[in-house]
Amino acid sequence: MVAKVQKGQWIMELTPPPKLTWPLQVGKWGMSSGIWRIPSALEGASVKFTWSVQAYEDVQVVAGMFKAFRISLAIEVFGGGWGGGSSSHSPNLGSSSPDTHPRCASL
Repeated sequence: MVAKVQKGQWIMELTPPPKLTWPLQVGKWGMSSGIWRIPSALEGASVKFTWSVQAYEDVQVVAGMFKAFRISLAIEVFGGGWGGGSSSHSPNLGSSSPDTHPRCASL
């Protein structure tokens, strides 16, 4: 399984996607590992994903106001196709409704 996130020209793929455990609740967190690919480094890099549920809040969308979990994701890179070394990145995964499975709703 692959998760692809795109916002304008910015694209990334996570293989496999970070594994969030249900049910979600504020303060819950977890870790998993995988490959992070971007257009300039298609071979990808080995990474550790650390996710956490930051809040349970109202989210306004076209269809109305809904309650959703705000989830953050930290990505720690362990070399691979990006020149070695280690670095951390924290894209904003957006929100996930408790009635649906997690997905990247906004960045």
